[in-house]
Amino acid sequence: MKIIITLFFDPTVWGTVSDWFTFIITAITAYYLYHTLKSQKEVQNTQNQLFEIESVRFKESIKPNLKYNESSKSYKIKDETFATTMEISNDANSEAIDIEIDYKDQPNICRIIIPIDYIAYPKKNLKKGGSPYLLHFYIIEKPVKDEFISFDVNYKDISGVKYKQRVVCIVGETLRINNGIPDIVNT
Repeated sequence: MKIIITLFFDPTVWGTVSDWFTFIITAITAYYLYHTLKSQKEVQNTQNQLFEIESVRFKESIKPNLKYNESSKSYKIKDETFATTMEISNDANSEAIDIEIDYKDQPNICRIIIPIDYIAYPKKNLKKGGSPYLLHFYIIEKPVKDEFISFDVNYKDISGVKYKQRVVCIVGETLRINNGIPDIVNT
């Protein structure tokens, strides 16, 4: 005895087989489309991180690295007065552009400009291996205790990013130079 069980689905209610295949294919497509877009978002986030890393690497590669040294040239003018010279040089392969020194004279110490080879200093740009930027300070009387010379060096790199670096010199038996880390100036 055979019992045939037939199920009857009304196509107006349940749709046809082609309707069901269309639904299943659409669901599968939506699933894979979601995972594809999710994967693309992960790749885009990774690319953004790599761009930030390369951007920082580029900025560091064009950032000037200024070094400060006491010059071997010191000028004794009288017993209690003398002039000392500081050399600013660039150790990086990138040029420092539009150098400006922000210094306020003190009662015992003032900044002077000594023309060299009839060219009035200060120079505006520093390249690696080029002649240094010279700062001359006239010290009116030999300090009884350590005196401080502080000034800011403002400059730009080749892409136009502005930097400001604080330098403090301690004048005593010798000239000791302490320079800070350059800050990026937002304008």
